[in-house]
Amino acid sequence: MFALIIMVYALLPLVKTLTVGFAFKLIAGLTEPVCDKRIVELLDSLGDLTLLILSIEFVIGYIFVFAVLIFTALTIG
Repeated sequence: MFALIIMVYALLPLVKTLTVGFAFKLIAGLTEPVCDKRIVELLDSLGDLTLLILSIEFVIGYIFVFAVLIFTALTIG
């Protein structure tokens, strides 16, 4: 149960970052016909970088959960 609570807290920033990343990609796609090419490229690059940050957050969250589980196993047993 404790591990599940920790996992939920670790996944919340991932969901927020994923939403922001896809929002940048969506805005870039919607503004492509009416905006300058440089602005669209900027928004698309922001989306790419946000999704890169998402992968970094995923790895850090995985390491955090793994460390908590190891610590819990060592203290209980």
